[in-house]
Amino acid sequence: MKAGTLRHYCQLHSPTETTDEYGAITETFASYANVWAEVIPLKGGEKEKAQQITADISVRIRIRYRSDVNIEHRVIFGSRIYEINTIVNAEMRDAEIFLYCTELVT
Repeated sequence: MKAGTLRHYCQLHSPTETTDEYGAITETFASYANVWAEVIPLKGGEKEKAQQITADISVRIRIRYRSDVNIEHRVIFGSRIYEINTIVNAEMRDAEIFLYCTELVT
């Protein structure tokens, strides 16, 4: 793995449940790690959903191997939020993983 290509600073967030002042449980995301990554855009487009045009942006994020990442987590890169769709352990060597993600556009 060439460390020089890991030039994007990202945060990994995991889902957590919190209770508000009324006792209702809500799911939020909390940061659990900061990592250096390579963020590579794969495709982008637009689609119609509920009679609205929304952006559909996919990226591949390469990071050093971590066993604590799963598809319920999110990646934050700057002001962008990425939902993890697939995790691939590169060559099954536990050296690096590829996170195939979709950007959450609000």
